[in-house]
Amino acid sequence: MYGLKLQKAIIRKDLKGHAKGGIYENLVFDMLTKKGITPYYYKNKENTQEIEFLYDKDSDDAPIEVKSKNGATASLNEYIKKI
Repeated sequence: MYGLKLQKAIIRKDLKGHAKGGIYENLVFDMLTKKGITPYYYKNKENTQEIEFLYDKDSDDAPIEVKSKNGATASLNEYIKKI
């Protein structure tokens, strides 16, 4: 939907811009749903942490955090501590 220029940037791994994270989140969502997985969204009561996708894997929650950069994520680390 975004056009050939964006598709090439994703393939070359040189995508830039403020919408980069959202584009990657949509790609992951698309892959999950095509595999028959129903993903859910998690945000804590204080609205300070979010996990992009949760799904039920063998009766356990499987969190998926999508980031456009390398490194640890506070939200995922906190979520893991609580479960």
